[in-house]
Amino acid sequence: MLPLSPGRAERHGFEFYRNGTRSLHAAFKTQTGDVLGKTAERHTSKKLVAFLTDLVVPPSAGQEIHFIIDNLSAHKTRRVTEFLKAY
Repeated sequence: MLPLSPGRAERHGFEFYRNGTRSLHAAFKTQTGDVLGKTAERHTSKKLVAFLTDLVVPPSAGQEIHFIIDNLSAHKTRRVTEFLKAY
């Protein structure tokens, strides 16, 4: 690599390494204050739907379930959309 000309900032290419980072799925039960969580090695829609399926039983009449899901691409798949429409 050639030396930079005076007054120019050094640039680096973007490389993302997880370095053993795990994904955390968490749920909060407002009635009891319980926090439920599960970790996954990869952040996929399949893992998210599996976590939500373990949490959710079919709601009784009048019961509401609220999902707050961030904007990651794993949450925008057909699998997740179909699960959320079912509840």
